[in-house]
Amino acid sequence: TYCMPCPKGVNIPEIFLQYNRSTADIKEAKKQYAKISGKPDLCIKCRKCENACPQQLEIAEKLCEAAKFFNQ
Repeated sequence: TYCMPCPKGVNIPEIFLQYNRSTADIKEAKKQYAKISGKPDLCIKCRKCENACPQQLEIAEKLCEAAKFFNQ
């Protein structure tokens, strides 16, 4: 993926995969999210991932959304 590697080790693709999965199967998404190393709290908002993203996603903000969702 274009957004990797993250200089701080955030597993961006897996976090987004589970965040997207949560709309269909929240229980499984939370289970899989718990297994991820490289959680969003490691993000320093350097935005290297955003600069490389061909879809021009606001990845840093989406990581914050995902963290809030999974940590509630």
